[in-house]
Amino acid sequence: MKYELFLFDADDTLFDFRTSERSAFHETLAAYGMQARWEILYAVYREVSLELWKLFEDGLISKSELRAQRFQQVFAKENLSSDHLQQISEHYMGVISGHAHLRANAVEVCKLLKPVAKIGIVTNGMESVQRSRLMKSELARLIDFLVVSEECGFPKPAPGIFEYSLKKAGHRDKESVLMVGDRLETDIKGGNDFGIDTAWLNWEKAPRTLPISPTYEICDLLELVQW
Repeated sequence: MKYELFLFDADDTLFDFRTSERSAFHETLAAYGMQARWEILYAVYREVSLELWKLFEDGLISKSELRAQRFQQVFAKENLSSDHLQQISEHYMGVISGHAHLRANAVEVCKLLKPVAKIGIVTNGMESVQRSRLMKSELARLIDFLVVSEECGFPKPAPGIFEYSLKKAGHRDKESVLMVGDRLETDIKGGNDFGIDTAWLNWEKAPRTLPISPTYEICDLLELVQW
């Protein structure tokens, strides 16, 4: 096999984050008696969350600001008032930490790679959430290490997070490293800029809309075992 180290993105690559997020959001609003409007609020939350994560990845806000502003902005956009925004946010974080839904073939591909390569997860997500979800999943015994942007000080696509990951893996040879992720602007651009091969996990076979070229384009995790 050409690659000796596989770096995976977490959310929407190995983990089915959309399912976990939707379920946790519903459970949280139900706990505060707001289940009747949860689908409308979830659509707004998705929009707000994506915008805030983009600001974080561009270095314009901190992760603590992102965390604090998500529900504030949702409630403001929907003209809702609440004395429990902080509690709602904390409740949501606790709930989603327990949801570890996985994408198709995530366990299978890691089982196949484990005997021949090191496997790491490189993520921008919330550290407490990502570590909790990993430990609750079937992947826990298959992943060699987890790198979260908070611990190294660099979010994807900054090259620093990839350099940190290779050091953590005790691996120096960039030519035998493959970064696998679903987002061109963070996973693929970051890997490309760092000088390692990249595999864009294009689940829906969507047309590429950004001028970012991965080494490979795949639509199933099991395609990785061919290299």
